[in-house]
Amino acid sequence: MTSLFEEVKSSFEATRSSAASGEGITFISIDEESALGFAEMREYYTDEMSVVTRRGYRHWAGATLPRKTEELMALTSDPMLAGTLSMLFRAFADGVRIGHQNEHLVKMLTHFNMFGILFPNEDFRMVSNQMAVGFTTDEEIFEYLTEFVKSGSMYISHSAGIAHQEIEPHKIWDLWMLVGTACFSATYLAGYRLGCTWRERDVLDGIEIATDKGVSRGSLGEDEGSD
Repeated sequence: MTSLFEEVKSSFEATRSSAASGEGITFISIDEESALGFAEMREYYTDEMSVVTRRGYRHWAGATLPRKTEELMALTSDPMLAGTLSMLFRAFADGVRIGHQNEHLVKMLTHFNMFGILFPNEDFRMVSNQMAVGFTTDEEIFEYLTEFVKSGSMYISHSAGIAHQEIEPHKIWDLWMLVGTACFSATYLAGYRLGCTWRERDVLDGIEIATDKGVSRGSLGEDEGSD
C-alpha cells in the first residue's frame, strides 16, 4: 500500500512544471481555474501571510541586518520559516478537503460557490487545523515541505535577479511575501489534486463493493434455485 508521504509527494510531482529543469523541488503548474476555490483561497492566505510577515518584521525591528540575500533569508528564517510552514500545511489540508468533497459543509458551499465563506468558517478551520497537525507529525512530509519552502526562496530569488546580490535589508519582507504566496498557492493545488485522487478512489472502491455484493447475491440466488 502506498504510504501517505508517497501520496503527498506524488501530488506535487504529478503537477510539476514541465518547464522546470534540474533536481530538487520546483513549483507546480496546472490550470488554476480547475482547482475549486483557488481565488478565494489565495485571498484568505494572502492575509495570513501578511500577518506572518508583520510578525517577522517586528521580531527583527531595530536589528542590524546583513545585505546579502542568502544571509538575510537564513537569518530571518527565524521566525518566518515556522510561520510559513504552518500556513502551508493548513493550505494543503484545505486543498485536500475541497478536492475530496466528502464533507457536508464543503459539498454545500462548493455547490453554491461560496468559498469566500468557507475558508474563514470556524468549523472548516478547526478540521483543517487538525488535519494539518496530522500531516506535520509525519517526519518525511514535514521535511519535504520544509525543503519546498527553501527551494521556493531560491527559485524566486533567482527569478527576481537578486540571488547572490546585496539588497536593502527591508526588501527581505517583500521577498518573504512572494515566497509565501507562491508556496501556499502551489501547496493548495497539490492538496486539491490529492483530494481529487482520494475522491476518485472512493468512487472506484464503491463500485467494487457494489459489484461484489451483486455477484454474491447472484451466486446466492443460483444456489437457492438449484435446491
